[in-house]
Parts: sequence; structure tokens; C-alpha cells
Amino acid sequence: MPGPAKGEIFAARLYGCPAAWYTPKDREREKSERDASCAEKSGREAAAEAAPARREETGPGCQRRVNNMKYQAILFDMDGTLLDTLTDMQAAVNYILEKDGYPTRTLEEVRRFVGNGAGPLIHRALPQGVDPDREAEILADYRAYYQAHNCVETRPYDGIGPLLERLRQAGVRTAVVSNKPDRTTRTLAARFFPELDGAMGQREGIASKPAPDMVRAALDQLHAAPEEALYVGDSEVDVATARNAGLDMIGVAWGFRGRAALEAAGAPLVADTPEQLLDMLQ
Repeated sequence: MPGPAKGEIFAARLYGCPAAWYTPKDREREKSERDASCAEKSGREAAAEAAPARREETGPGCQRRVNNMKYQAILFDMDGTLLDTLTDMQAAVNYILEKDGYPTRTLEEVRRFVGNGAGPLIHRALPQGVDPDREAEILADYRAYYQAHNCVETRPYDGIGPLLERLRQAGVRTAVVSNKPDRTTRTLAARFFPELDGAMGQREGIASKPAPDMVRAALDQLHAAPEEALYVGDSEVDVATARNAGLDMIGVAWGFRGRAALEAAGAPLVADTPEQLLDMLQ
């Protein structure tokens, strides 16, 4: 059996979120990955010192001059924006529903249910009239099952890797702000996108999207002001989130909702591909 990928080790090491693919037997492999990562980082730092300065900084909270880019920081939704997670979410929902004797849901039904977090997803997937205490138990079961099975079919959309790499090269700070559970958000971000500057999911004590709280917390971590930041997402929730947080917004038509739903929700711009999104940012 092949060992865990680099991002999988990052997920366990950086975020303390071990999953089925990470065990104590991987510690030697982790050390090798860490040593290689350190060597790679040292090489990048040496190259950066030898290269002409590409941006100016005056302190930890300063604004950075970014080559060709309109924004200093970009926040991304995860589901339907960076990752195609729909099949794995449907599989997890149906596993829990079938286990408890409830009717299963189609892919299109789950597509309509997602966007506001795991709690609303399970509430919408269940038949009406389920006891709230029982619903809470089913939600906990779903969270646990999905955390252990969130990378079976999940993949980045074509073109996302090059997009994020181009932003990294330009000095743009990037992060994920998602209504997925925080643990799952961080695990997936670390596995697929270790170049991101941060990832934040739904957690206790902070209002989820479309409230602006998560966006503001992420901007604080990135030392970025709303007027120099952009929010990118695929749903009506993302349009409302950007509006509530005072950020510019670009919708992505390749996600779960499509162009028509985004435009109806008031998205000022909609990109059909990651390549077109990059053009809009320059």
C-alpha cells in the first residue's frame, strides 16, 4: 500500500487532525518529508534574497505591493470553488441516512442542500419531524463519518493548482473560509493546497457564513483590510458573505450553483474558468 501523500502528512502535523491514513508508523516518513520541505524552503529563501525585491513591507500589518494583481488578499470558499466535494458529501449523507433507516438523497438534492454547513445539510436531508435530539446525534455521526471519508472522490477543479501557484508567486495572500466543519476544512486544505496561507471552517463561537465574522477573522490573520481583499465563491451564500463583509466578490460558474444563480444573487462578476478568474485579477 502506498504511503500518505505530502499534503496528508501536513494535515496531521500542522492541524492535529489525524485520519485513517495517518498512524504512528508514518513518523519516519513524516521526518523525511519535513527535512525535504525545510530544504526546499531554504532554497526558496536563498533565491528570494538573490532576486530583486518584488514587494515592499514596513511591518507585520503593512500592505504589500503585488505584481499585476488588483488585490492583496483573496479568500476562497472551498466546496464548489476549489474542490469538487459533492460526491463524497452525498456518499456520507446517504451512509448515515441508510444506517438509520431514512430514505437516501440524490446528488442533485445534496447539491441544493449544501452551502450553509453540516447542520443545515443534515436537517434538509432528513425527513420532516425528526426529534431535535435525534437530529443532533445523526449530525455528530455524519461529521465523524465524513471526516474519515472526505477524500474518496474529492478533487481540485481543473486549473485551481496553477491559479493558486500564480497568486503565491505574485505575493497575494490566500486562505479558505468555508462553512464546512473546521477540522475537515483544515484537513482538506492541507492535503490539497499546502501553499495557502490559512484555512478556517465552521467552529463554535463564531457565526458562519453569510455572517461576516469568519471573513473578518481570516483577514485579521492575513493582516489585510477589506478594501484590499476579494472573496471568491460559487453560491448565493458566498455573494451574501462578501456583501456583508464589505469585500469585492467574483463568483465561479464551475461550482455547485452555476452562473444563473450567482447572477440572480447579485454577483458583480462571474468567471467561467480558473484561467478567466486569473485574468480578472490582473
